[in-house]
Amino acid sequence: MANLENEEFVEEEVIPTQITEEYLKIIFENTEEFIRNLRSERKYDAARDVSRLVTILENLNFQLRGEEQKSSKLLEQFVDASNRIEEATKISQSDHDVIQQLRSEIINAWSHSDAQTIREQHTYESLDVMREKFADLSQKLERYASMKYEDADDFGKQKTTILKEIQRMFMENEEMHRKFLVQRAYSEQLQNQVEYEKEKNREIYREWDLASNDTLANRRRVQILTKKVEDMTDNEEKLIDSLTHYKEKAGERYKRIKDYEKQIEELNEELNNIKSDNSNINTAKSKLEAVLKSYLKELNENRHEIKQFQNYSRLKDDENRKLIIEKEQEVKRNIQIAKKLASAESIASKLEHELLIIKNQALTAEKERDTLNKAYSNLIKENEKLQKKSDAFIKEKERLNGIILNLKHDNESIKKEFSDINDQLKISIEHEKVSSMNVKKLKYNLETIESEKAFLTLNAEHLIEEIKKNKNLLDKYEIELKTLKEQIVKVKDNYITAVRNMKKAESKFQRCREKEYDVSYRMNVYKNQIRSNDYRLAAKINDIKKLKKRINKLEKTIYDIHSVHSKTKDELRSCRIEVTNLKVEKNNLKNDLHNFDEKFTKLKTYTDTVIRERDMIANIMYRQADEKGIKETEVEALKLTIKRGEATYNERLEDIKVLKNEIKNLRSQCNVLKRGLENTADMRHEVFQLHRKLHQEKVKVKVLREEMNTPMNIHRWRKLKSFDPTRMELINKCQKLQRKSIKQFNQITKADEIIKSLHEKISQQQKEIQKHSNIDLQKKLMFTRAQMLKNEKRMKASIAISRATENDVSLKDYSINQLERDLNEFKSQLFKEKREKEKLTEKYLHLRKSLENNRSK
Repeated sequence: MANLENEEFVEEEVIPTQITEEYLKIIFENTEEFIRNLRSERKYDAARDVSRLVTILENLNFQLRGEEQKSSKLLEQFVDASNRIEEATKISQSDHDVIQQLRSEIINAWSHSDAQTIREQHTYESLDVMREKFADLSQKLERYASMKYEDADDFGKQKTTILKEIQRMFMENEEMHRKFLVQRAYSEQLQNQVEYEKEKNREIYREWDLASNDTLANRRRVQILTKKVEDMTDNEEKLIDSLTHYKEKAGERYKRIKDYEKQIEELNEELNNIKSDNSNINTAKSKLEAVLKSYLKELNENRHEIKQFQNYSRLKDDENRKLIIEKEQEVKRNIQIAKKLASAESIASKLEHELLIIKNQALTAEKERDTLNKAYSNLIKENEKLQKKSDAFIKEKERLNGIILNLKHDNESIKKEFSDINDQLKISIEHEKVSSMNVKKLKYNLETIESEKAFLTLNAEHLIEEIKKNKNLLDKYEIELKTLKEQIVKVKDNYITAVRNMKKAESKFQRCREKEYDVSYRMNVYKNQIRSNDYRLAAKINDIKKLKKRINKLEKTIYDIHSVHSKTKDELRSCRIEVTNLKVEKNNLKNDLHNFDEKFTKLKTYTDTVIRERDMIANIMYRQADEKGIKETEVEALKLTIKRGEATYNERLEDIKVLKNEIKNLRSQCNVLKRGLENTADMRHEVFQLHRKLHQEKVKVKVLREEMNTPMNIHRWRKLKSFDPTRMELINKCQKLQRKSIKQFNQITKADEIIKSLHEKISQQQKEIQKHSNIDLQKKLMFTRAQMLKNEKRMKASIAISRATENDVSLKDYSINQLERDLNEFKSQLFKEKREKEKLTEKYLHLRKSLENNRSK
């Protein structure tokens, strides 16, 4: 028992748990001498094994160093990417604030525009009221013109009051018109401002989209970096596993050596017993001979079984040949069916192409019909509008003619009165002299009549000019009506032709659909036949595989028996030689372990001293921090008095800067509004183009919906699986990778949310700690930090476990894909062998025919 305990202790000390660089240096220094000693003792196999192990260790050490460097670089890149993401989030938050400000400005502009529309409505209502008043006055004039007054003075006074009211009404109308124009200009300015703000908003949304795209790109980079880090960790784990594997091999070899030592001791004891008892030598020889005979019998039996198996395999080969000939005939039949299917598929593809052409023609015809209907409806509406306008103009013309007739009638009545008054004046001057007062009254009446006459003449001229203008407008509208009627006739003709083309296209479409149904029925029949043939072939291929596996197993068993017999002889020879060498190595390794233990104790003492010094320095740092806090409070109290004086000065400076910025912003807004007024024509053109594109995309969407409702490529996946397996594998891989990437992205987002919540809690705790400056709170803070570090370690451990599970899943997927590839390669080889056999059978039949022909000759 004591020996076993010592042996176990030696095993643990020879191969340590952590392999350091110092340990590797010591191994590399001692290996050359050890290999030389083995070669001098003629242990060439052991020397080769040792040299191989040393080279493997060197390669693994080099790979570990390289991967550590890569992992450090990847961590730096990960930190840079996280910083970039934080900057991008800050920029996106600032952009979001700017967008909210612009939205508030747009809402204000819309409120201004609504107020402007209300004002315009009020102006229109006031204009309607003025028009009603003007109509009332015109009616009063007509009444007064129809009435006959006895006193000329009353008539003149009423007429002057009416004319003054008419002038006042005209002035009010002009003022209202001016106000209306000013309000319209103001509303146009507001609309321009709204459009400018909308453009700004769109530009900011574009920038925000670009920033979000940058953040997504950074996240993808982070994902790639995390994958690389995971790969590095996997490689490190693999290297550690390989080192542990070599460690286990060394331990197994050491145990095997111990077993060989025990066996050698037992053999020595038996030899001593045999030397003491010479009588037992003959019995031992007889036992050995019996064992050898039994072994030879087993070999002969195995040879006999091998011969029987070869005969059985020959018979199976004959049966397989017959099966292969039958399969070749079935394959030929399948080829003929496939040719027929290919011809049918080509016909179906042609018909599909024709169907697509007819569908496109039908869509174009429907579009033309819709456009023609819209144009026809627009023309009808315009015709109705023109008719309404013409009726309104005719009414105005009649009203103006009535006014002109009234004015002519008034003019004639005034001329008659004027002539009567002149006659009376002449008679009064001839017969008797009238008093000066009557003369003055008459002169005053004459002047009033002349002024009224001049005013009426001006109104008549003005009305004549308006009548001429209205006549010209009526002529223009009549010409436009004629052109529109001609266009309506043309549109109706085009509509009739389009309807005829639609009916023809529908008839063609129905014929093609009937052909398509026939072709699809034939395709389904052919595909069912091919499926049945494929199932038969698969069953026969499985039988052939099973036979081949049985043959390979039997061959392996025979080969293993021979190899075991030869290895046992060689191992007995080599073990006896290795036992003596390993005893020497055991003593050397014990001395090395004693040295390593001394070094380990020295390192422990050094680390204890370093830890004590660290604790002392930490206590000193805490005391200095307390003193520093007291001094900082005193300094801050002095700084506050200085800052209060500076604050007032800075506030005044900021007010000046704000006023300057407002002036600059107003100037920039004025320039922008001027530019916007200049660029209205370009904007209209762009709007027209965008409407056109939108209409085109709507048509595309309609076509795609129809194709989704009636899919044409239902059986395409079967083609991919049967004719292009590599492409199908790539599609499956892409789908799996997409699923994995989505899962990893969700996990990363969850981890980011957890980290953000932790950071927020930390910031809140720091703010609460800053309020209180006690030593107890500092101790609590240290305790909470330790807990947070523990939680972060747990989180990292859970993340590492999840990543390990994901790696296991990925390895399983990779193994599945590899098996599928092997299966496809086996299928391709089998098809190649079938083709070669077909060629050989054809050659054989050709030779047979030639021989029969020669015999017949």
